[in-house]
Amino acid sequence: MPNKVIELVENTKKLSNEDIQIRKEEFDSIINEKTRTALSGSFDLLAHKERGEETNLQTNENWTGNIYKSMILKNIDTHRLGWVNKNEKPTLIDIGCGDGIFVNQMLNSEKFEMVYGLDPFTKSKAERIIKPNFIDSWSHEIPLEDNSVDIVTTCEVLEHVPEPYVSKTFEEFKRVCNWRVYGQVSTRIGGEKYKDGVHAHICFAPAEWWIDQMLKAGFEILSASQNRQGLRFILEV
Repeated sequence: MPNKVIELVENTKKLSNEDIQIRKEEFDSIINEKTRTALSGSFDLLAHKERGEETNLQTNENWTGNIYKSMILKNIDTHRLGWVNKNEKPTLIDIGCGDGIFVNQMLNSEKFEMVYGLDPFTKSKAERIIKPNFIDSWSHEIPLEDNSVDIVTTCEVLEHVPEPYVSKTFEEFKRVCNWRVYGQVSTRIGGEKYKDGVHAHICFAPAEWWIDQMLKAGFEILSASQNRQGLRFILEV
């Protein structure tokens, strides 16, 4: 790993659970009261699904494609050299696929056996992604078999996952993926809110907290770097 990756990950490993929780609580203190109320007690997933579908927060920004498209296509060609069947095509799932721009890019590349797009906020989306590639589900409940995909992508998505489901989401990534996870998570609160005033970035946390979640799920962190938007990372199972 590059030195800056080693430093970021190793510094996180040196922190106690209490230290990481204190840093997370500093971030929590910034969220508004409506978000704090939504997160208190038993989180209402159905209400959150309705919240997401009632509020149009979609962006035309293809984060995953802009950041990782070229890298993924290059890396699968290199990785294929080590596969027993060098003609085998990989599978990919894009978590929080939105309108499916990246899913369709990968399908059109003809480099993949199958490309899935998963998103729980399904209003108007199912028609935009070719079936059966669209999966209407949560990131912590991926309806795929163990080790059934080679690549998981998730950019500017995890900050939208309610905190009670973050660890389970990483566990699901580890369960279904047999190679790599490419992602970016925002560490900014952002200005976007749902119609009821709850922050769209409902899981607001520092980079160390996110790295700790990845490590606890059992991933090897190949790359981790901070930028103005947040934490960019590549994980390997």
